[in-house]
Amino acid sequence: LKKKKLPPIHPGEILRERLLVPHDISPQELATALKIPKEQVKW
Repeated sequence: LKKKKLPPIHPGEILRERLLVPHDISPQELATALKIPKEQVKW
């Protein structure tokens, strides 16, 4: 069996699809809740 190589997924894409969009959270709100600079939340 040949394994299909998938392109890497950026962690920000996972955050956006599974957390931010479904829960209507902005990147700024997430950064504030995590007590990290907003620049570290990239999507």
